[in-house]
Amino acid sequence: MKKVVAFVAVAFVATLLISCGGGKKKAAPPKTAVGAAKAVVDGLQKNKPVVLWDALPASYQKDLDEILHTSAGKVDPELWNAGWDVFAKLVTIAKTKKEMILAHPMLAKNQKAVKMDELTKNWDVVVDLLDSIAKCDLAKIEKAKTISVGDVMATTGAELMAKMQKLSQVIPPEQLKDDPWKMLKTVKITPVKAKGDMATIKIEAGGEPAKEFEFVKEEGKWIPMELKAVWKREITELKKKVTELPKPDVKKNQQMVSMAKALGNALQTVVDAKTQKDFETGLNQVMATFGGGGGMPPGGGMPPPTPEPK
Repeated sequence: MKKVVAFVAVAFVATLLISCGGGKKKAAPPKTAVGAAKAVVDGLQKNKPVVLWDALPASYQKDLDEILHTSAGKVDPELWNAGWDVFAKLVTIAKTKKEMILAHPMLAKNQKAVKMDELTKNWDVVVDLLDSIAKCDLAKIEKAKTISVGDVMATTGAELMAKMQKLSQVIPPEQLKDDPWKMLKTVKITPVKAKGDMATIKIEAGGEPAKEFEFVKEEGKWIPMELKAVWKREITELKKKVTELPKPDVKKNQQMVSMAKALGNALQTVVDAKTQKDFETGLNQVMATFGGGGGMPPGGGMPPPTPEPK
């Protein structure tokens, strides 16, 4: 069941789920709860998710940055970077070798299951979305240890939101019943009452009955009362879980790092492929590296089974 009337309040909480400012002078926060809610809606309509970050009190922002930086400090830097490198090369292959991938014998033999027309139609939009993820600041662990969540939302977040909107436009209407961008255009926010640092506003959208939300002023910014009620408890628990994460065992991770680097080197041969034959040869090498040997024989068939060691 849709709950579009609760969108603005939920949008604030959604900041918790986004992982992935500069020197410009920040505008003063809205003076009213209605103004704060409208600022979020207006920003999201323009594909600027950083408005969610800007709407949070400074201490809340600090909490999220602390969780990000602590989490980044708990991972193996070499494994993180090697893994992102593999992902980036996979995206590069999808971006630059589209025709070769679609011409691969394995796809040709499975056209009914693959739905080639739909795959071809949506290919570029999906790959463009993945490309933004591959190039985001979090791809380098050194950056993830210092960057602000707000900066990620202002850059990568904005790119992803715009590309997700583009992707939503190619999805059949019957598969996208609740288009958030269309819903945003229907949001209406009106004041109900206000006294001191407390206010009640009414939000309606999508033709559903209006619903009232209580807002409170926290550190100079108007936020939903519900958010304030759960923030300290949820953030404290999350910080505890992140802090208790064990540090990476570098020796144990070396095998995975070696595998990731080997896979990255194999993928590079696919990236460098100039002909269909080179592409399929490179892909066989990737399969051999990933599967431990054998790869695929020419023509895209499955490799013969290898005898199990005694």
